[in-house]
Amino acid sequence: MDKTSQQLEVVSTGTAANGGRTLILLGHGSHLNADSAAAVRRHARAVRAQGLFDEVLEGSWKEEPSLRQLLRLARFRDVTVVPLFVSEGYFTGTVIPRELGFEWRGPVPPGA
Repeated sequence: MDKTSQQLEVVSTGTAANGGRTLILLGHGSHLNADSAAAVRRHARAVRAQGLFDEVLEGSWKEEPSLRQLLRLARFRDVTVVPLFVSEGYFTGTVIPRELGFEWRGPVPPGA
């Protein structure tokens, strides 16, 4: 089992009150490269095969479906968003938290 699968097992031990959990895997994407979302799609297939979540959606910041669209499409209220970016930066520390409605701006505070 690879490190990503191990981490997903750790965060997926609870159950939602409404009976289901959605995982959203979000990559950067690019309209210039049709294969830019391939890694995110591979991860989504692997997680689906493990049955850790009731629903697994994938999207990209620069392609459709967007994070906002995915949040509207999610069948369950218990949603986990996992950014699949090469490194921490502007999108993971500012843009994605802002889109999720977090109150702070900038990097996620230690211990949050």
